[in-house]
Amino acid sequence: MPDIVQTTVNTKTGDLFRFMLFHAYSKISGALTLVLSIISLVMFPISYLIWKDNLATVAFGIIVVIYLIITPLNMFSQSRRQVLSNPVFKNLITYHISEEIFEVQQYTGTARFYWSQLLKIRITPFDYLFYVNSEQAFILPKKSVDPEEVELLNKILDSVKEEVAKKNPSISEEQGKNNIKEDENNIKEDENNIKEYKVKDNNITEGNKKIKRKEKVKKKNRNGNNVYKKTDKLEKQLMEMASKDSEEIIKDIENTENTENIENTEV
Repeated sequence: MPDIVQTTVNTKTGDLFRFMLFHAYSKISGALTLVLSIISLVMFPISYLIWKDNLATVAFGIIVVIYLIITPLNMFSQSRRQVLSNPVFKNLITYHISEEIFEVQQYTGTARFYWSQLLKIRITPFDYLFYVNSEQAFILPKKSVDPEEVELLNKILDSVKEEVAKKNPSISEEQGKNNIKEDENNIKEDENNIKEYKVKDNNITEGNKKIKRKEKVKKKNRNGNNVYKKTDKLEKQLMEMASKDSEEIIKDIENTENTENIENTEV
């Protein structure tokens, strides 16, 4: 059985930020930009204090602000946004690395690569970067690797360098793009499912609110009906009392008339 290095990574904002910095400034254009920015940073106080050249000072200052302040801050903001919103980075990633295969287990599924399918491998002071195409790579922070397995991992990577270097870049890049597309599709499906669940939850909540409103209306109606019933009962009692009083009055009048008739007859 071949030796395998297994490690699990919880991607942080700093991990993605370091990759973006390395990826941007390891290119020729990025390297030239970085050199120009450093030169501008050095020349900025010289032009202001010694040359007294306001135009040159402003130009150097703009270069420094754009490339040494705004650009890194923008990269950091993008890294933070992706880590917080992208389910791939929000979940744990497990790597299985041997001389035969490079395997990545994500929550969306497992991706297996032969070393000839990778575009390149880059080792920085902080990370191992496994490029699947010219723009995207799997990030394995060195701090995530067990210290006892660091030597074995370096040995594996040394042994597969020639295999990676011999591969056809177009095939590797195409394979990497396909894998990335699959991950993006899975992410979109998950986002759609989350939206559907939210809609269902909202509908349930709205339905519960409607039910509660109906219950309140029914309760009010019941209370109103009780009031109407009590009022009707009182009206009936009053009518009965009024009818009894009127009958007594009529009887009294009739008795009085009979008495007067009798008295007149006697006279």
